[in-house]
Parts: sequence; C-alpha cells; structure tokens
Amino acid sequence: MKKLNLSLLFLMLLAVTGCSKSGEADHGSNGGPDPEPDPHGEVFYAGASQRSITPTQSEIVGSRNVISHTYDSLYVKSLLLDDGETKLLFVLVDVIGMDDYLVRLIKERIHERTGIPSEHVNISATHTHHGLSVRRIGRYNVGPYADWPLDSYQRHVVEQSAAGAEEALANLKPAQIGWGKVDVPAHAHNRRFSMKSKTWKTPWGELEDVRTNPPTRNPDIDEPLGPSDPEVSFISVQTMEGESMALLANYSSHYPVDLPTPYLSADYYGVFAERIQELLNPGDLTAPFVGMMTMGTGGDQNTYDRRESSPPGTVFQRLERMGYDLARAVHGVYNAIEHKPWVKLGVEQSNLTLDVRKPTTEELEYGDFLLERRRQGLPFLNHSLETSYANHINRINDFWPDRVEVSLHAFRIGDLAVAAIPFEVFVETGLAIKEESPFSSTFTIGLSNGSFGYLPTERQHDFKGYETWIGLSSRVEKTAATKIQAEVLSLLSALREE
Repeated sequence: MKKLNLSLLFLMLLAVTGCSKSGEADHGSNGGPDPEPDPHGEVFYAGASQRSITPTQSEIVGSRNVISHTYDSLYVKSLLLDDGETKLLFVLVDVIGMDDYLVRLIKERIHERTGIPSEHVNISATHTHHGLSVRRIGRYNVGPYADWPLDSYQRHVVEQSAAGAEEALANLKPAQIGWGKVDVPAHAHNRRFSMKSKTWKTPWGELEDVRTNPPTRNPDIDEPLGPSDPEVSFISVQTMEGESMALLANYSSHYPVDLPTPYLSADYYGVFAERIQELLNPGDLTAPFVGMMTMGTGGDQNTYDRRESSPPGTVFQRLERMGYDLARAVHGVYNAIEHKPWVKLGVEQSNLTLDVRKPTTEELEYGDFLLERRRQGLPFLNHSLETSYANHINRINDFWPDRVEVSLHAFRIGDLAVAAIPFEVFVETGLAIKEESPFSSTFTIGLSNGSFGYLPTERQHDFKGYETWIGLSSRVEKTAATKIQAEVLSLLSALREE
C-alpha cells in the first residue's frame, strides 16, 4: 500500500491533537551526583544500525498470519554504547514478542560476531501486532536447540539481528550522550475496567465483572482498575559535533488500533522512529540516524479512555497521529538535554526461578470439551479465544516444566537506569520501580530477553480479567510481579554501588 501524504496528514493532525506541554530535560539532579568525565581521559563511543526484517512474499504466504499488503517496513535496530571499559547493546525487533529460546540463539550469534558478552545485550520486541510471529507454538525449552528447527523468517531475524550488532560495532565513533523525559498523557490510559455487572464470560464460561477494552462509552463501565504512566523516557546519542546519531525512547502503551487484517506494519513504534528522524534532521552522517521506540510497562495500558468517545480519523490516521505526537513531544524538550562527553556504563543480570501455573483437571477436561465442539464445527460457547486458551493449557500441562527461569537485566548509563523484564509488565510495577530506584531516572523495557505473557500484580490477579487467565495470558505464579520487582530493585541497588 502506498502510504498517506504524511506532510498533509500532519498538518491536519496538529489541528485536532496535542500532547502535554509539561516536560523536562533530565540531568540526574535528584539521585546523587552526575558522573564526572573519566579522569584518565577515556572517550565515550556509540554506534547504531538498522536492518530490514520485512518478510518476503513467500514468508508472508507461508506464515500463520493473513497478510497481503505492507504498510511500512519492519526492522531490527541496534544501539551500542561503550565507555572504554564496558559495552552495552540494545537490540529492538519489530515483532510481537520472542521467546527466550530465540533470544538466547540471537545472543550467541552476536557474541560470535562481536565478542560482546551475552549479559551485556538486551533484546526486546516492539510488540507490534501487525507482523509475522517468530515465537514457538508448543514446547518450552525441552531438548537442545536442534530440536526446534527455525523457519526461513526466524532464521532471517536471527541473522539480521547478529549482522545489525556487528554493523553497530563497525559504526562506533566518539559520541556524547544525554537523556530526558516528557509526559504525553493523550495516549496512555488503563485498559482494565471494573464493570457494574457480571456479563463478561471467560473461556471457561465463568462470569466476571472485570473487562479489558470494553466497548467505548459502555454505560456498564464503572472505573479503571489501575493507574497509567504518561511518561516518554528517552536516550539521545550525538556525535561530538552535535549531530544526532540515535534516539531510543520508551512508552507504556499498547498499539493504538487493529489495522485491517491484510496489513503488515511496525505500528506506532515505526511511525515514531520516522518522525523523530525528520524532526531532529540529523543531516548527512557516515551512518544513518536510528530512531527506536521500546515498549514500557504497558501490559494493562491502551491508547484512549474507553469511557470517552473513540479518537477521530481512520485507523491509519490514528496510527500516524500517535507516533507523531510522541515524536513531537520528545522534540519539544530535546534541546534542553545536556549531552555528556563520558558516562559510566554498567550491567547487572540475574535469573529468577518462578513456578508455572498448571491447569487443574477440571480446566483440562473443559478445554477438551471446547476443542471437541470446534472439531464438530459448533460455534464458540463462551469466548472467541476459547480454542486458543484450551490449546495453550494443554501445551503448558504437557510440555512446560513446573518451574522456569526468567532473565532480568539492569543497565546503568551514568545516572540513568534501564531495567528489562521478559513480560508484558503492568504499569503498577513499572511505576513502583521508578519510585524506588536509587537512580534519578529509571525506565523499564517490557518483553525484553523473552516473552512469558502478562505480569499482573497480586492485586490485579485478585480482580481477575483477561490478563490473568491461565495459558495464553498468564503462565507463572501469582506472586511473580512481587518477586520480579524486588529482584530488579536489587539489581539497581548493585549498579548504584559500583
């Protein structure tokens, strides 16, 4: 599909949308002193790259997705930072999620080609719902890698990720780095609501009074079940001459719209990357500017308040509007950022063991009953996703161990900390990590180094609702968010003491 005339579209959108004027450049002012330039005269380096992972027509036809048109390109993007002693690598992939098997495979390839230790590499998914899936369906990590042959697209993603890291390493040059944040409340709202009556059925036929994304202006809506986080956090890298090299941003919200089924897209993450490049106008660089938008703690967030009217415009206009609003907000505070010629880098990583939620005998039997109905051609009984949930609980019961290890990361960039969690993290957890972090600024990248489903807090588990349903949504113990939050804060404390 040929894209819309963006210049005309942006002029139209400016008339109907806006973002918070409140913003701040963040210089590490309230969490201890800023790191001073290295006394031994070390130079800070950075390099970035982006490589296409837009699938070929044969990969589209052979996928589980129904796609016939490409709205915009998909990429794997890399940002490499080097303080002279420590390298940190961010790899961002335009897919809905990656299980930890594929992540480990990519990290191995990166280490082979660059020498960068795996624990110094963060690999995350943008969570676009409009691309091909690279996740396994079925087994957990049972047996050696060879037990799971990769399809052509999975191999392409692995190789492009490794090649992108190698390219970022080749692009390393003396650089300066800064970071900041700005609020954009227009596109961050809690999507889980308590309802005045129990009318929403689970795949198992139970009635609940909690609903995710209820119909707009539904009179049965009571109130949202949690807070929201309007903050866009970002890291900016410039050449020593002040030209923009790369910008990595983070926002806690799900995708804004469901595009028509045939369309493939990087979603608002891709729009942001394009628009921030246009706004910063990096000029003719040896290596091209790379813009990146990562998913924050948006597991229970969406882009508009369901108690109000839907945003105006077509689905494509809403997609463009969200990405542009976020880019414009970042650009509005960009010039206030102090870019430092050197900052200290650090990394802490740990593996946390969590219990797997296993289905009960009654749930398995009811799931088999639902699957048999579908085999007979009978309509859904309770919910349009009941077949998916029934299949997932069978897989968890048959192939998943009783416990899994999840990888948790924390990166230090001067007085900024970046946490990484392999779940769709709820905003309450993200806000708590920001509040309790020993660093003046902290943000969390979700779906990092794996994809284990949603991560509701214990309170949200008690409320129930879509994100807490066993199988497709929730796969680990009820206390997982509490344990992960404590472990991440422990990693941040260790980084602060270095």
